[in-house]
Amino acid sequence: EAIETGIWECSPGTFIVHRDGYDEIAQILSGSATITGEDGTVVELKVDSTIVTPEGWRGTWVVHEPIRKMFVIRRFKK
Repeated sequence: EAIETGIWECSPGTFIVHRDGYDEIAQILSGSATITGEDGTVVELKVDSTIVTPEGWRGTWVVHEPIRKMFVIRRFKK
């Protein structure tokens, strides 16, 4: 296993995420987004929201305004 931390920023837009090989926990520092899992679960993200996406999670992010998050990733050895 390996741990990574950092700050991620993204402009408005839509993209698909596949969490293959790692877990992530993140806290939103600014901006907003909506994430929808393949199972239909919808989560609205705003400042101070915390989100956990486990290994294997798949879904879509819709970033409404420039977003910034602090993240911790746990990568699994192959």
